[in-house]
Amino acid sequence: MGLSRRIAAGALGAAMLVASLVLVIGPGAPADAATSCDALCSRVRSELKGFTDWLGVNGAKGYIGEVGWPGTADSTAWNALADLWYRDADAAGLWVTNWATGEWWPNSYGLNTYVNSVSEGAALDTAKAPAAVVEAHPSTAAYRRGVNVNGGEFGAPSWSATTSAFSNRNTGTYESAWHYDTQASFTYLASRGVKLVRLPFRWERIQPTLGGPLDSAELQRLTDAVNRAKAAGLEVVPTVFNYGGYMLHDGTQGVRRTIGTSSVTFAHFADLWSRLSGAFKTNTGVGGYGLMNEPAAMTPASGLTDAKTWEKASQDALNAIRANGDTKLVLVPGYNFSGAQRWKATHPVKWITDSANNHRYEAHHYFDRDNSGAYANSYAGEVSDAVARGFAATTISDPTTTTVPPTTATAPVLRVNDVTLTEVQTTQSATFTVSLTGPAKTNVTVRYATANASALSGSDYSARSGSLTFSPGQVTKTVPVPIVLETRDEATETFTLLLSSPVGAAISDGSGTGTIVDNDGPPTVRVNDRSISEGTAAVLTVSLSAVSGLPVTVNYGTVNATAVSPSDYGAKTGTVTIPAGTTSVTMTISTVNDTQKETVETFSVGLSSPVNATFADNSGLVTLSASD
Repeated sequence: MGLSRRIAAGALGAAMLVASLVLVIGPGAPADAATSCDALCSRVRSELKGFTDWLGVNGAKGYIGEVGWPGTADSTAWNALADLWYRDADAAGLWVTNWATGEWWPNSYGLNTYVNSVSEGAALDTAKAPAAVVEAHPSTAAYRRGVNVNGGEFGAPSWSATTSAFSNRNTGTYESAWHYDTQASFTYLASRGVKLVRLPFRWERIQPTLGGPLDSAELQRLTDAVNRAKAAGLEVVPTVFNYGGYMLHDGTQGVRRTIGTSSVTFAHFADLWSRLSGAFKTNTGVGGYGLMNEPAAMTPASGLTDAKTWEKASQDALNAIRANGDTKLVLVPGYNFSGAQRWKATHPVKWITDSANNHRYEAHHYFDRDNSGAYANSYAGEVSDAVARGFAATTISDPTTTTVPPTTATAPVLRVNDVTLTEVQTTQSATFTVSLTGPAKTNVTVRYATANASALSGSDYSARSGSLTFSPGQVTKTVPVPIVLETRDEATETFTLLLSSPVGAAISDGSGTGTIVDNDGPPTVRVNDRSISEGTAAVLTVSLSAVSGLPVTVNYGTVNATAVSPSDYGAKTGTVTIPAGTTSVTMTISTVNDTQKETVETFSVGLSSPVNATFADNSGLVTLSASD
């Protein structure tokens, strides 16, 4: 959610609102009590059901990282709608964190759930209208419930800013630009029944150099906030609040670069989470990791769509966490602001493969017509908009969200498994098993088709589609999918086998993930030598021994020998990236044409810290001939 969202809801008659949406708040409402659900209610419940149905079909678990509604104008009607929403979330077993609270939110912010009644910026001590719904749907053994506690992401731009004074070199001053809440606020939230806290922070502050160490001061501030929440009995989900990008200083300002580009690589994002996992793996106050808030407007990586770019980034980050032996819960947001209302269109199938099997897909849901959370219209205006879009009022007796098609003894259930294999340089296939829970009395048929994820048909595997027929008594069928032989070093990649159009059975898990584990070693990297006349730019080439399917990065720096900076050349340090699918890049070092009679002089350019490669030659010698 962008920090610029504010409430501009208009007023209207409360009696009309209450008449349009009446219920007893909380899970204790009688299951057979008739409840009015107006057209807006029908739209909102339909949007949530789209997400929970997707979870059911994919055999996945879900989390709503943000849901918020006005606690000012029309709060009675908004609360009634929100309560129905929460009852659906209860039925689906969703984890939920409400938006929003935090000591630094102004009291005028319309989506506040808890505030300080006297002084903005002081410890939370008062519940606003939305709190009644949040507290009526507490955590259970099946799911966690809580709130977003904002402040750690303040003082930084949202997704729409392409440039900003804010950058990894100018993040502001703590307690002036951003803030983490005090012990008193966490203790107050715990007293209200809150169990889970989503805690935002900015990537640029926690890791001001991509691929470098975490900033010790910001890491300590974040750790202290986690420990304060832990002391109050709360679980914390630290969440990177960067919208899929990073404000990278270009010498004059911050420029938004998104994950999967040459400036902010997939490896950089995986490195961030490897380091965060190392810092919080043993902290029992951390209940899970929020990989990213609302990834959006990302530049597609080579060969991928923007959504697939995010899918690869999130898989790589989860892999980095698991590589640490860290099995904590990982919250994986969807692309395009994680909207529940567009989830199925953005992500037709699940994409995460998890050795710990401990992750949840994260959606966000706001009830206004554009799902932005701005709430620029009155409740009645939103009802009218829902009617105009074809939604109708209904009466419901037991709000619930069905996530798995019902089955009976005469309708067995179809499932497809996941398959993992390691590449070998010989013909091989990923063989999926499609199974029935029990033998059918009549023929069962189902269609299947492969779908790309980070692995692409043609270059990584051979697409397959067709149909299977189970004769009476048969309970398993196999679908072999050939793997394409190649020798490039690549990340672990996935594709999907989808089931559809069943006849004689229902589908409970219609999506099988094929995981291809790469076994090709990384290429070697080298830098060449150059001999030039002084005053001529030294252009050196950093090259790979073979094309890689991964971006390769190395740090570089000049080193004095008989030639000395700055009298003979301009010292330079930095990082170069060889994009995936290419084999070389160049770097340029300036030299000085002086008037002194000199012998031949030399300096060198050293390479260090390779990512996705090893060194063949990490030192390039530059020889300067006198031009006097």
